[in-house]
Amino acid sequence: MKLRPVWFGIAIAVVLYVGVPAAAQQPTDPPAKEKVPAKGDAVLVKGCLDGPTLQSIETSMTDETGHLTTPFTYQLKGDKKLLRQLREEHSGKVVEVKGILKSNLPQDSTIRGTTVGKTKITFGVGASSTQGAGPDLSSALPVLEVKSYEGSGARCYR
Repeated sequence: MKLRPVWFGIAIAVVLYVGVPAAAQQPTDPPAKEKVPAKGDAVLVKGCLDGPTLQSIETSMTDETGHLTTPFTYQLKGDKKLLRQLREEHSGKVVEVKGILKSNLPQDSTIRGTTVGKTKITFGVGASSTQGAGPDLSSALPVLEVKSYEGSGARCYR
């Protein structure tokens, strides 16, 4: 009958080995949903400058309450001298632009698309056809009023 204390000791060891770490793991609260930038918000957009547009890699609010990795193409507006300097120095390069959103970001139902490899396919947005029946690309793009920018010197990959 000397096996009973051994089995009892093994049982306690197993319970402690399995039970203590499981009890120590507290369930974590899901992270709070981040705020999506809206019209009038100050934002920082990192992306590829392509003429009068900026194809974003990421968008964040300057007060750090919101962050998006959804790619958008922003139509850049603002001081003409600043925009000319931005295009001349950094066209085709990655830049960080600080500015104010002058329109709301498109919702999922507004612009539908997908990315296949390095190609972005977007449905419902495009250049006007020769007969003018197509949608106007500039009206579909969110507008970003440029206040300042910083160039990284890195070229965009195409």
